[in-house]
Amino acid sequence: MKIKSRRNLLKMAGGLAMAAALPSPKFSWGGMWNQLFGGLQREVSPITPNEEFYITSYRMPPDVRVENWSLTVKGLVKSPFT
Repeated sequence: MKIKSRRNLLKMAGGLAMAAALPSPKFSWGGMWNQLFGGLQREVSPITPNEEFYITSYRMPPDVRVENWSLTVKGLVKSPFT
């Protein structure tokens, strides 16, 4: 196949890019980036290790006094406790 002009080349390249971007039934839109450009495989642990956990305090970590602190579980539970 002979390409006669740069415009025809760009049309063909655009058509191929659009055809590659169309989702197939076995893939989702979220995985399209990985389909086109490949993705890095990473292992995901169901439990976050302590050293990778983030802190949600805005300014300074809260000062928690253990002797005054308690946790209460109540509501739609079988046995509420503190």
